[in-house]
Amino acid sequence: EVILKNRDNELFKELQPAIAEFMKKLKSK
Repeated sequence: EVILKNRDNELFKELQPAIAEFMKKLKSK
């Protein structure tokens, strides 16, 4: 369980910048 949680956390950290860019694009429209 803990290992899976940590893996998700790392994935989330990597995705965060991409999500931020996506939100910026949505707002600019």
